[in-house]
Amino acid sequence: MKKIVTAAVIAAMAASFAAAEVTISSNFRIRPVIVQNDSGTEAASKTTWASLNNSQLSAGQSAADTIKFTAKSDYAGIVTEVNVASDAEKSALTISNFNGFLKFGPSFTLTGGILDSRVANRITNDQNNLSLIEQNWGAKGVALKKPTEKNTQYVSFSGNKKLGVNPNMFAGLKAFGLKDAKNNDFKAIGADSDNITAIEGSKALSLVGDYLLSDVAGGKLQFWGALNKADSEWTTKDDGETTQVVNSSYAFRAAYTNESITADATFHVAKREFIVAAFVSPKMIDNLAATVGFTFAKNTESKNDKTFYAIDARARYAINALSLNLLMNYSSADSDDFADDPIGVLDTVLNATYKINDTVKAFAEAEFVLNTNSDAKDAVGHQLAAQAGTILTAGKGCTVEAAVRGTLLGLGYDDKTTGGKDFWGTSISIPVVMRVKL
Repeated sequence: MKKIVTAAVIAAMAASFAAAEVTISSNFRIRPVIVQNDSGTEAASKTTWASLNNSQLSAGQSAADTIKFTAKSDYAGIVTEVNVASDAEKSALTISNFNGFLKFGPSFTLTGGILDSRVANRITNDQNNLSLIEQNWGAKGVALKKPTEKNTQYVSFSGNKKLGVNPNMFAGLKAFGLKDAKNNDFKAIGADSDNITAIEGSKALSLVGDYLLSDVAGGKLQFWGALNKADSEWTTKDDGETTQVVNSSYAFRAAYTNESITADATFHVAKREFIVAAFVSPKMIDNLAATVGFTFAKNTESKNDKTFYAIDARARYAINALSLNLLMNYSSADSDDFADDPIGVLDTVLNATYKINDTVKAFAEAEFVLNTNSDAKDAVGHQLAAQAGTILTAGKGCTVEAAVRGTLLGLGYDDKTTGGKDFWGTSISIPVVMRVKL
């Protein structure tokens, strides 16, 4: 009898494996820099030739990418995505996505684990491996410190990481931060606002349910609810007493799409913040992809009550082999961590991409980051970057990309403490990326 049961179990497992669709994909990139010249106020000019230690990567690795394992059937699935990063001295493996899902018929899906849950159109069709096009929605800003005698590099804050700008890399647009008094770090309040499984701009351990109504007024209406694991420190001390606070955050989203429009709205609530965001993508004009949106975020801690909001507008228009992109984000933060007055930052990216043939593309880009309160005591000036490059395609997902890039940082910055002395930095480089996606 035991043999019969065992055989039945083995047969059931074999049938399950046979029914599952298993795929493995890998994404590899290496980023040499042919030449890079950096200079700045009171900083000696530095030129680096033929470097494989390309600090275009935030951690300084010259090679970093992902391996993704997917197994799924008609009713369930598992996704594991591993980040691989390495340089000449060390390598590291981290899990970036790990989740499983169950489908109960065509309408309801339950997903648990670490995952992205974005649905809005981010207009990233022409985003390449060297592109200045940035993906996150919501509140953003620039926090650059002027060079000091010991460190002539500009420094920007993004989450808890310090990234060198001059001479290492162009900062681009970084998330607005709320300085944590205890840890003296920056939390990204309101960043990535259309992602219901993100807390303070980073993915959280989540349990998500979504329900689809496939025929509502000629379109589809979908609802999501998410339970997310938030900050691990959830006790507050007041007059010597310790109070336990909920250690989860909650998020909800509704999205509607038909032939003319796609719209979605999200709401997050956690101990540290709550976020309300909405995005709309019209689809009535041929060859035009566009999205506009608004984010409002508020820090709810009684001792540091701060408000953030952002307006996003993105558009891409394709004319035969030519595509033109305009991406804009205006963010404002009422935070003493940045300035006496509310700080405002306008980030604008222009991109033109031309497909010469099936093998060669050419692109040109410019990004201007304007700090609208340049007279405030913590103002850091403006940033400008421009580049022109080409993409050579060996096959689907397998490319070599190269560009000539120039950046200017600290434009208009006036250090009031040194009698109006300007601080700025420049960088001119030729970065290259070899990408193999299989």
